[in-house]
Amino acid sequence: MIGAMRSEVLERRELSKGTKLRVFNAMVVPTLLYGCETWTIQKRHVSRLLAAEMRYLRRVEGVTKLNKVRSEDIRQRLKQEAVVEVA
Repeated sequence: MIGAMRSEVLERRELSKGTKLRVFNAMVVPTLLYGCETWTIQKRHVSRLLAAEMRYLRRVEGVTKLNKVRSEDIRQRLKQEAVVEVA
């Protein structure tokens, strides 16, 4: 899902960060959390959910892991809650 949206949403410079975040909240978060009510949440599930979320948010913010920007700082800049806190 996220890979398919890369060229349509994430790589489009004419789309604002706000628009990209709306797409994230409307399409990506529900897809990531689909069926999680029935899961027995394990540590590996949480880490995979957070990794997928941060991969998208870093692309929106325009930073890479090499920039060494903390995940909390990116979430704070974009005013996003962690996806596991929503679940």
